[in-house]
Amino acid sequence: MSGATNGTVALNTTNSTITFTPTANYTGAAGFTYAISDGRGGTASATVALTVSAPGTGPVSLFSSSATPAATNANDGNSAELGVKFQSSSAGTVSAIKFYKGTQDTGTHTGTLWSSSGQALATATFTNETASGWQTATFSNPVTLTPGATYTASYHSNTGRYSTTANGFSTAVTNGPLTAPSSGNGVYAYGSASLFPTSTYQNTNYWVDVVFNPNGSAANQAPNAVNDTGPAVTRNSAVTFATATLLANDTDPNGDTLTVTGVSGATNGTVALNTTNSTITFTPTANYTGAAGFTYAISDGRGGTSSASVALTVSAPSTSAFSLFSSSATPAATNTNDPNAVELGVQFQASTAGSVSAVKFYKGTQDTGTHTGTLWSSSGQKLATATFTNESASGWQTATFSNPVTLTPGATYTASYHTNAGRYSQTANGFANAVTSGPLTAPSTANGVYAYGSTSLFPTNTYNKTNYWVDVVFNPSAAA
Repeated sequence: MSGATNGTVALNTTNSTITFTPTANYTGAAGFTYAISDGRGGTASATVALTVSAPGTGPVSLFSSSATPAATNANDGNSAELGVKFQSSSAGTVSAIKFYKGTQDTGTHTGTLWSSSGQALATATFTNETASGWQTATFSNPVTLTPGATYTASYHSNTGRYSTTANGFSTAVTNGPLTAPSSGNGVYAYGSASLFPTSTYQNTNYWVDVVFNPNGSAANQAPNAVNDTGPAVTRNSAVTFATATLLANDTDPNGDTLTVTGVSGATNGTVALNTTNSTITFTPTANYTGAAGFTYAISDGRGGTSSASVALTVSAPSTSAFSLFSSSATPAATNTNDPNAVELGVQFQASTAGSVSAVKFYKGTQDTGTHTGTLWSSSGQKLATATFTNESASGWQTATFSNPVTLTPGATYTASYHTNAGRYSQTANGFANAVTSGPLTAPSTANGVYAYGSTSLFPTNTYNKTNYWVDVVFNPSAAA
């Protein structure tokens, strides 16, 4: 070894290692030259380029939070200790141990960090486990590692239904300063209590990991993902919802921002994560009704991960009709001081197939005379019309079409009524936010529509997102 730049270099011929020590407080390019020999007089030399960086700012694990085993729930019913041997190239501490859990790996689990000689350096019990996915147990005191030394991280399972990837250590696994070598790795030992694992089989990865904190980084604590009950799911219909709904009850001891990094283990359906818009879509198995669910994983962005399960219920389509507003909902004002003949309406969409059988409006005592209700397409085509009969003096009025109108899911329609008296009901800014009821949604954009005229006409004008209290009766396809 020679020609070190921005540091010193030394060769240890006894254990065939090289140690490079950077100049004090230096960061930047560095390197050295090494020489080789074939033992018969032939020699050559080459250079090694190094980069000296500031200490890491976040914890490191061997495997990412989205990494998954080839198989879970191994067909081995024996109590076993499963582990991984690893080394760190830099100084730091191990603050926690992790393992990937299958749904049948039940019961209490303990994690242990061992020295190369089998001394137990720290142990912890896993708590608040999820049904499957990565689990984390934090040691009461972080363990300081010696760079280059070999350690074993392991967990104990009484069921023996552990996770595996055959030949997972056929090559070394490296992430940052951590390396799990390929030689004799993937270790296990059978026993009813925790013990030092040394046996190996086919370089199998048993999916055990650590949380390593390089010197200079604050010891990170793993986040806590909490099991959730997801939104209602309708048979044969996918449901999409924001990841924020799952993160709402999850916590992080360090106050880090949490993100959903993966979804897996769907039962009675399929699940997909869209990282672009941070949504999750669950699609139930065709024609299935009953319990369903999946598992999601979260990360704090600094190596801390956790996972939890989401319980879902797939139900048959509703057999009830829907309206945007409940029968008890009332306007902020009735009998508006506008005596002009006018058409007043609401734009809406349905997320599922079905039909509109009637139109409704909320009547004030001065909104007298004959009223007609109309359903329009987005282009202004009149799809159905009906006259309101047997009206009461005030409150909700309903006019039923002679034939229900079938809607296209996601298309925009307008429901309106015509009054010659004016004196309509209203709530200013009533559509400042979208209004949703079951499959019906009245969007906030340019909603609350009107048009002045002595006869019914397509309303397109808007003012102050005013709700004029027009509604429909929507019957999902499975409804009578």
